[in-house]
Amino acid sequence: MGLKRKFCPHAHIVDGEQKQAKIVNFPCNAIRYIYVPKDTSIRKVLIIHNDTGHNHSMPPLTKMCYGLKATYEECIQANGVLGATVSKVDNAQSTRKMLDGKTPTAYAAPLHNKRIKRDILHAAKVEKYPNGLGIDALLPMFQAEMIKLLETRYIQSYLKSDDGS
Repeated sequence: MGLKRKFCPHAHIVDGEQKQAKIVNFPCNAIRYIYVPKDTSIRKVLIIHNDTGHNHSMPPLTKMCYGLKATYEECIQANGVLGATVSKVDNAQSTRKMLDGKTPTAYAAPLHNKRIKRDILHAAKVEKYPNGLGIDALLPMFQAEMIKLLETRYIQSYLKSDDGS
């Protein structure tokens, strides 16, 4: 970043709350040499590192791993997929119970990203309701209800107008 930023863009969780961290410059003596051949048809490079390792801390891992994704999917299933939003899942008592009393953000840094959580929630909704969540998804459900006796049907009728409502 060329020391242009004064504050870190990554999530820092301290005692279960998000904090904004100042960027501290650690001079690094690590050196990397990259040799590229002049012939552009050769698609290889030579990379040489010096003996000095990095002396600065690594940024927190923000990539979603498979196990963490499965844990958040379990939180979604415990809360219920229908009508679920990211904030509803995050604030649910079942989520806190599954994450040892912590919020998803305090539990793991990748769960701070709402986009990742929204994608996991959307995938869970698509898996549970493959026909979608709109009015067109009701027709297959209505046809399945037609097999049942009239007294036990949940969906009694299905009407769709020309304008799609």
